[in-house]
Amino acid sequence: MTCPECGRDENGPEPNRATKERDKEQAGDYESSRESRNTLNASMQKYHVSLGSMSTVGANLVKTIRAFAEGTGNDDVYAKAMIPAPAKKTPQPAPGTAKNLTGSINNVGDVELTWNASVIQTTFTVLRRLTKLDGTPATSDWVWVGNTHTKAFTDSTVPAGYASASYRVYAERNGKQSPASSTVEMYFGSTQPSNGEVAGSIG
Repeated sequence: MTCPECGRDENGPEPNRATKERDKEQAGDYESSRESRNTLNASMQKYHVSLGSMSTVGANLVKTIRAFAEGTGNDDVYAKAMIPAPAKKTPQPAPGTAKNLTGSINNVGDVELTWNASVIQTTFTVLRRLTKLDGTPATSDWVWVGNTHTKAFTDSTVPAGYASASYRVYAERNGKQSPASSTVEMYFGSTQPSNGEVAGSIG
């Protein structure tokens, strides 16, 4: 009669000693293999944890080295630390010259200027030079009258008693200045322009 659990014939002979030893050895090999796998998995987990910690320490060290190099201006630090230096930033060029500068005088006597230019991160400086009624310059130099970040400016500081006011505009970005724009001249009162422009009026 066959045993339903082990499949051995109950009437047959008992397993010999060699069979029992083999079964015991196989069971031991299985257990040893399982312990080895568990040990390997634990080691891999520790490895990844250690690798992550090393990456964090390394990244912080690189930041420290770069901060030192930038603070001292010494790029040799990168070579000594055997890390690549950051790419050099390309300096931005000076902004383009303001073009098509035009002006008009509004009904309260202010001079309104407009021009064409890019306004991205750009500051525009407006300069003025007055001309006396006898046609001589009031000053030898151009005088600052204001700054703006737009393509328009209103000069409400023009004094009375002058024949005209000339204007020019400079564009500036990151400390770099464009060439001066063309000059526009505004005429006041009864002064007649020599270039055929319509004279404006100012009090």
